[in-house]
Amino acid sequence: MILFEICHALYKVFAIGTSPDQCQLLDFLSELGANLQKDGDRVLALMKRVGRDGAPRNPDICHQIERKIYQFTQGRIRVLWFYDGGKIVICTHGFVKKTPRTPTREINQAKALMKNYFLAKEEGLIKIIPWEEGNPNEKKEF
Repeated sequence: MILFEICHALYKVFAIGTSPDQCQLLDFLSELGANLQKDGDRVLALMKRVGRDGAPRNPDICHQIERKIYQFTQGRIRVLWFYDGGKIVICTHGFVKKTPRTPTREINQAKALMKNYFLAKEEGLIKIIPWEEGNPNEKKEF
């Protein structure tokens, strides 16, 4: 499993990748249309702030939606995530919210990715790639 490191400070914030060149969440945020780009930029800034300060206690921008699954909210953009240990945040994916409740398929996707993450971790199959904002072709493994 590939993890893209979004922020490494007090907390470590990662996004799950599908390959060393692809991350569903980062691709989603970079491909938003002009009408949603501000929200995408704000959710990325929120993820970086979480790395520095921890998860915000404001339920309007960060809250638990199901056992072990949390959600960042900025405008219509949602990012689902979970904790690994106390200070590691693993973001699974993002989507544009169109209904009052978070769709079950989005929650199920986050749960499946969480399960895959912990299996890969147990087997020692996680690779971390630092993410360079605005420069996706210069990712390097360490």
